[in-house]
Amino acid sequence: MGSTNLLTKVCAKPSRRVLLKAIHFAHASTQSLNIYAEDYRRSEEHTFLEYLITPKESGARYNDFFMQWCRSILETIEEIHSELELPMIEVNFNLLAGNSWEHELTKEHQNNTGFFLIDYSKGIVALQLLRELSRQGRDILLLTDIKWPQPLKMASAIDPLHRSDKNAEIDKEIIVRSLELSKRLKANMSLVYCQYVAPYLYRYSKDILKHQKQSMTAFLETNKFNHLPLRLIKANPEEGLPDIVKSMGASILVLGACKRTALSRYWSGSTVDVLLANPPCDLLLVSK
Repeated sequence: MGSTNLLTKVCAKPSRRVLLKAIHFAHASTQSLNIYAEDYRRSEEHTFLEYLITPKESGARYNDFFMQWCRSILETIEEIHSELELPMIEVNFNLLAGNSWEHELTKEHQNNTGFFLIDYSKGIVALQLLRELSRQGRDILLLTDIKWPQPLKMASAIDPLHRSDKNAEIDKEIIVRSLELSKRLKANMSLVYCQYVAPYLYRYSKDILKHQKQSMTAFLETNKFNHLPLRLIKANPEEGLPDIVKSMGASILVLGACKRTALSRYWSGSTVDVLLANPPCDLLLVSK
């Protein structure tokens, strides 16, 4: 049995909703829950300890705090299981200490595949960590504090007409991973394509929109995805995707987690950057 991995911070207990989602995911995957806790301490705390508390006493105090933090999370997890009448899953805690914890974490998971959950309820996470996990082939699910209503709905954003990815490899991965996750979570999934026409091409907008629709239909038929529902949005992705999430009532938005050009070292394009800054729902970043 594998494990569902959740990254959070010691400085703030994960919310009940984030824990509920992680538990839901773990049960749906028949896995244990592995919680990684970033050891975050402010510089002024170190300065205070240097003057008033010995290193040994400081370590003992922090270990005691961490144990209390773990116990409080376990209590919440037990309450959730009791309320939902679910069998208790195995829960493990890992403290990520020191300045190189990101390197150690990615090194530990370099041979793993699948989904990696991150507590994104505060909207703060190291981009370098996301890039490295993505480079290793991990799909990253960023959990916000937005509730998952039932039935769960997913919106999968694709762009198979992108000129820098003529084979649409990223889009195929998005669809395959979305189907896998929707089956696992028993969610309804829809494909989404933003039909954007640059303002200076307004005279040709009707022909461009018609061509985009025909090309999308051909892509889905060629790859045997034409049985999936498709929503076309006349807007650029940065504006259109939050709107479709709201109109659909989607709880998870699936995006490609890498740039489409072979020369790009990192994923993170303009659309991903905008949505990371203000996520309309939970975001699944799919690796190529």
